[in-house]
Amino acid sequence: MNNLQTTQNSRGAFVGPQILFRPKPDHIDHLFYSATGNIAYTIPAGAKWIVFSAGVDFYVDPKALLTAAPSATVITGAGLEKNPVGYEVVGDGAEVLNVIATAADTISISVYT
Repeated sequence: MNNLQTTQNSRGAFVGPQILFRPKPDHIDHLFYSATGNIAYTIPAGAKWIVFSAGVDFYVDPKALLTAAPSATVITGAGLEKNPVGYEVVGDGAEVLNVIATAADTISISVYT
């Protein structure tokens, strides 16, 4: 990651807010939902990291077992993650995530190789 720092004080320490930038993605996918629903997303071969972006709440099942948003309490470890920022992934072309939207929207997935 690139790190842009504002100013240095008299001791040489950086002060002020830091702004972190991520590099441009190597690959971007869009999952389009006309209503609530699930899309089984196959992570592209060679991917190392994925980053999600959406305008609505969404859930991800990294085990690709569940296909609907939660409607009950789950305390077995088999729950879904709500609005994850991203994941480190295997990128072997066989890894699948279920991405579940709670409303009509497009979810972007930025892929880093």
